[in-house]
Amino acid sequence: MKASISSIWLVGLVLVFLLIFSAYIIITVDYSKSFKLKNEVVSIVEKNKGMVYKDGKVMPSTVKNGVNVVGDLGAIKTINAYLAANTYTAKGPCNYDTNKSGGSVVWYGVKELAYQRSGSPSKGDVFEQAQKGKTYYYCFAKFKTGRAETEVYESVYYKITLFYKFEIPVLSELLPVRVEGMTDEIYRPASDGLTLNGDIYS
Repeated sequence: MKASISSIWLVGLVLVFLLIFSAYIIITVDYSKSFKLKNEVVSIVEKNKGMVYKDGKVMPSTVKNGVNVVGDLGAIKTINAYLAANTYTAKGPCNYDTNKSGGSVVWYGVKELAYQRSGSPSKGDVFEQAQKGKTYYYCFAKFKTGRAETEVYESVYYKITLFYKFEIPVLSELLPVRVEGMTDEIYRPASDGLTLNGDIYS
């Protein structure tokens, strides 16, 4: 009797360790996927020279089937298309930094991962200035580089925040984990109409 009870306890202990180890592996794989998404989003912003929002232009498909495709979407719609294609569904609140002068940094939050040309939503439907208490698919802010005012070329950088989604309901609500990235310095950035914040790093 004692031997059977102790063996049941040992089997239970082994099962608990297996569950913990499996959960650790799953969380690690999902978290690394979030970092890969963040890196690609940062690359898209750099290639477009900023967080530009464009409707895109119709071009003939390279596949000779008579179908047109939409290109030159700009950074925001390209990011949305990329995230939607990768089944990104995580949401979270934007953080609120302060710049060197003590003022708050203006963040923008993306409300909808929309990118289609037909029935395309307006700019204001896709993203807005981030508000406390609201959750967004991802957030971004634009900063001066802190270079001297006499520089010939204007340059900026962007901070991007994506979110890691826990598949456990309580944790996903209480602990939205941010995956943050920052672009390289972008010279002669494209006009995006966004608020330019003071540099918080120099």
